[in-house]
Amino acid sequence: EQLPSPVVLVLDDFHLVDDATVLADIAKLLRTPAPQLRLVLLTRSDPVLPLHRLRVAGALTEVRSRDLALGRPEATRLLANDGVEPRACDVEVLLERTEGWPAGLRLAALFLARDEPGHHVADFGGDDQAVVEYLAEEVLAAHPPEVRRFLLLTSVAERLCASLAEELTGQVGGQRVLESLAAENTFVVGLGPGRKWYRYHTLLRQTLRHRLAVEAPNEVAGLHVRAALWLAENGQPLAGLRHAAQAQDWQLMGRLLVTRALPLSLSAERSALALALSRIPPDQLATTPELAVAAATRTFLDNRLAEIEPHLALARELTPSTDPVVSAGSQVGQLLLATAVARTHGDSKQLVEVTTRALQVLEATGAALPAARAYRAIALSNLGTGQLWEGRLSGAEHTLRAGLAEAGPAAVDAGRVNLLSHLALSAAICLRARVTGAA
Repeated sequence: EQLPSPVVLVLDDFHLVDDATVLADIAKLLRTPAPQLRLVLLTRSDPVLPLHRLRVAGALTEVRSRDLALGRPEATRLLANDGVEPRACDVEVLLERTEGWPAGLRLAALFLARDEPGHHVADFGGDDQAVVEYLAEEVLAAHPPEVRRFLLLTSVAERLCASLAEELTGQVGGQRVLESLAAENTFVVGLGPGRKWYRYHTLLRQTLRHRLAVEAPNEVAGLHVRAALWLAENGQPLAGLRHAAQAQDWQLMGRLLVTRALPLSLSAERSALALALSRIPPDQLATTPELAVAAATRTFLDNRLAEIEPHLALARELTPSTDPVVSAGSQVGQLLLATAVARTHGDSKQLVEVTTRALQVLEATGAALPAARAYRAIALSNLGTGQLWEGRLSGAEHTLRAGLAEAGPAAVDAGRVNLLSHLALSAAICLRARVTGAA
């Protein structure tokens, strides 16, 4: 207190301090701070100290990992200090992979400075030996074996919640583990205000996946299948397709497509759906009705409508699935993809016929087919379009309005646009008829 100028005391690696006496002494110091003392704690997790009072009093400055993340100019300078002068686009790649983490960028600089074959920006990631060793020592070694296994098994998912973590690990208490990891480690990030979802730092996830592939290669495909099924059953069929592709379970991809994901071809996610389906090898597309539907869907998404029918014909020839839900999904998918061909030819009769059959299959299936509501919206949209083309205005309007009621919750964007535009056309035709009649 008698010093003429402030003194700064820096305590590094404070997360390693667990002695109760030391923590109690620091807490006492914080409750009655010396005016000339500036205490700086460097820690990887929030210390067990009464910081809330200082926070409320405005006497606490917190510098979080997001504040320490480097931007493009800083990253460029750091790399240049090590004799690495990458292009601007390469700096962006490194920033994306390291998330601006200074030590990660330093490891990237050391990696690139080696100037050896295979040491390009695109090759740097969590499987680099220096990154593996650093994260193993600084992050993984701090956890007991059961937590390290939790991290390994859950690393297959890009985002995690408690239920998905428990599905992947086969253990309960997923929320507790995730909250603990996020509190203790800046490499595990809580997403959103409710902290129900979490993700791992990009390099940590890559490192974990590398170690999982080395230590338990026989478990990887099964973990992706479990993730695919959980995500599909919890309203994320596109993410489910991606995991099925990583498991190279092409039949599962076909089943998920026809039972849950096909309506996404008429949504804002159509490009992502096309990318997921492009992972299926060509020689697999003729093995099951569902994969033949996947082939037809790919041609539809590529706007190669003339090539759809051969795939649909093959789907009809192949032996149906013994699972009634999958079989129904396959039938409906085939019929609704056929509407794209009918619309191209302006064939209203065919359009009405195939959509009527699709609605009959959906009626028989009931709510068992997960995508039933979205399928129904698409079928009603096309049926109403066909009826309008045939001049059946009253029936068309009734059908289109029924489709609109289904389309909102089903989130089939293009189908909703089709419904609204044809309802507008129907209204315009009716108004014109009334005006002409009055004249």
